[in-house]
Amino acid sequence: AWDAVATLATQRHAYLEAALRGDAWRHAPDVDGSLRQILATDQQLAARATAARQQTATALAELRGASRMRDAYTAHAAAG
Repeated sequence: AWDAVATLATQRHAYLEAALRGDAWRHAPDVDGSLRQILATDQQLAARATAARQQTATALAELRGASRMRDAYTAHAAAG
């Protein structure tokens, strides 16, 4: 459910940014630091998920291409 995960991550990211922008000065330093760390981790996870999705799409495309080549070779061998 890539799309659902991306939507939730975007919402969470926006809420964290708003918390830090709005009244971050009221937070204890450890809370502020934790929010910033969560935000940075979210960004890293989003980048990794995007890369994994792209790698998966590429691998599937390669598998489909290999299957088509194999099917064409099999059909040609049977006909020839």
